[in-house]
Amino acid sequence: MQQLRPEMLRWTLSLPAPRPLDADVLEEALGLYFPRPLRWIFAALPFLLLLSMGLAMSILASTGRYEDQLRIWRGPTAVAQGQVTEVTRHQRAKGGDLYIHEFQFQLPGTDGQPRTFKGVSYAGDQLVSTGQAVEIEYLESDPSVCVLKGGRMNTSPIVLLIIVPLVGVTAGGLPLLVLWHQKRRLTQLLIHGILTSATVLKVHSPVKGSCRVDLSIPLRADGKPTRITVPAHAWILEWVRHHEATGGPVEVLVNAKRFKSAFLPDLLLRNPERAKDGGF
Repeated sequence: MQQLRPEMLRWTLSLPAPRPLDADVLEEALGLYFPRPLRWIFAALPFLLLLSMGLAMSILASTGRYEDQLRIWRGPTAVAQGQVTEVTRHQRAKGGDLYIHEFQFQLPGTDGQPRTFKGVSYAGDQLVSTGQAVEIEYLESDPSVCVLKGGRMNTSPIVLLIIVPLVGVTAGGLPLLVLWHQKRRLTQLLIHGILTSATVLKVHSPVKGSCRVDLSIPLRADGKPTRITVPAHAWILEWVRHHEATGGPVEVLVNAKRFKSAFLPDLLLRNPERAKDGGF
């Protein structure tokens, strides 16, 4: 990436808006917030999460009877009277109880003799007691697919098959959304932003190499100054504190429609990486 010299960068930003977008300046400005290795991680994260979520879903589906649960939901189903043969309580590893209800019921067979069907249902609470008469919902086309009324056919709710991929997509897409928003904000500033003077009101204490700077800019129609807060980095901390103490003006690139969106060009001009690479 070719770096602009400070005087060229200032000249570029001083052009009247809308000014041409310099891809190198945008890349360098974006790198202040999201270094390129971090953006690579952001790009790979959705695919890694989707892969892991897909593996988790396949394991979940293979160990449960989710297909049978869907068949019950689609129907058609019927209800028969049955009896609970055993109730077992298990404690989950992550807390909470799981109750396993074993049951059986009878239906007339094709030869007129009763046929006995058995099944298992799960619930977070004990639904019935051993020996108690219960209602059993079963698939008319296949009575072996059956479930206790109020119970489920799997140890975990079927909604997990929906929640798991949604969590993966959200977790993987959120960093990309934040990156897209920051890139869009900087693009708008570099094209439509106004380069103006501002007064440093307060420099907040740095946290992990970054800090926030409160500025006063005189861009309102009524002439009253507007207070905004812009992000900064540790390498200009001494510089902004000097301006805070002396009251000297600093240059800031501001979105004329949204004053809260602003950028300190000196973040680029005073970047030690730029100086190291011969930018000055």
